[in-house]
Amino acid sequence: MDDYSGNTEFLQNTRLTGGQVNQVYLSMGKSVDGRRGLDIGGTIDFTWGSDAYLVQARGMEFGAGHGGPFNLQTDQFGTEGRWGTGDYFAAFPQAYAEIAYGRLNVIAGKFYLPFGIDSYKSTENFFYSWSPTQMLAPTMGGGALAFYKASDQLTLLGGWVMPDEIGESSKNNSVVGGFIWTPGKRLNVRYVFATGENKYEGDWAPYDIYVHSLTATAQISKRVKYVFDWTYYQLTDKLDFGYYSYALMNELTYQYNKQWAFGTRFGVLSDETLGTGGLAIDLYTVSLGANWTPNKWLTVKPELRYDWAHGVAKNAFDGRSHQFSGGLSAVVKF
Repeated sequence: MDDYSGNTEFLQNTRLTGGQVNQVYLSMGKSVDGRRGLDIGGTIDFTWGSDAYLVQARGMEFGAGHGGPFNLQTDQFGTEGRWGTGDYFAAFPQAYAEIAYGRLNVIAGKFYLPFGIDSYKSTENFFYSWSPTQMLAPTMGGGALAFYKASDQLTLLGGWVMPDEIGESSKNNSVVGGFIWTPGKRLNVRYVFATGENKYEGDWAPYDIYVHSLTATAQISKRVKYVFDWTYYQLTDKLDFGYYSYALMNELTYQYNKQWAFGTRFGVLSDETLGTGGLAIDLYTVSLGANWTPNKWLTVKPELRYDWAHGVAKNAFDGRSHQFSGGLSAVVKF
């Protein structure tokens, strides 16, 4: 799992050839509606497959002594001590209770964090592979998050989380905040930030972290949709040494008819180490894809993708400066 056979770490097709099961996803829960007073519910999701390491949490699916899902210092995924072996893992990506009253909703437990352009759930993404944003922002966390509907157009959110874990709250704490603004039917803007400190042992610890994500979705016409995302991540230790990274993503899709949709995605990931005078990594990616939905329970997603690198990452793809890949996924709902 550490070298990924030369594939970049944010592709879902982690093997050079052959088939794999990315996600088997089961969900159950009770929705809440606070418009008539106090309402209590919750959600429990279970997933198994080659993607599940991304939603494994320290203190739940692996021990508190192990590293996070992706170690930015070593550019490797830590798989020891986790639920699963080889290419396949298991996780509860969400397990939370929810309370609603009036315009306020509060969730507590383990849940997805609303960063970036991608969702962990394959049913919510147009493309088969993930964007580089998946490497920067935490996918989920443990804690509590509140949503307050200030108006029909504006929802405010805020809370406290332990990014990528449900573990020792004295070691990893972040404040989360942001808003979701929908001024009309054709535009949605979401901004989320998290800032805090990680005290786990390691080369950087203790260190401060800051991450934010600005995502805008515009329905240009009945058939054309455009999504822009800017995600920024910064790590700084007590000596003011660390790094910052950002990803800029653009996604354009065209709904040709009820069965077919076509899309393209272009983005850049830039990483610069602080205190080195500009040691920079630049990764670029472009994808062409389609969605074929012959019926309500099946979507087939072919994708062609090209990645290339500059700077110190020029040999990022198994000794090469570029990588061409392709994949075909089938999403079955039941």
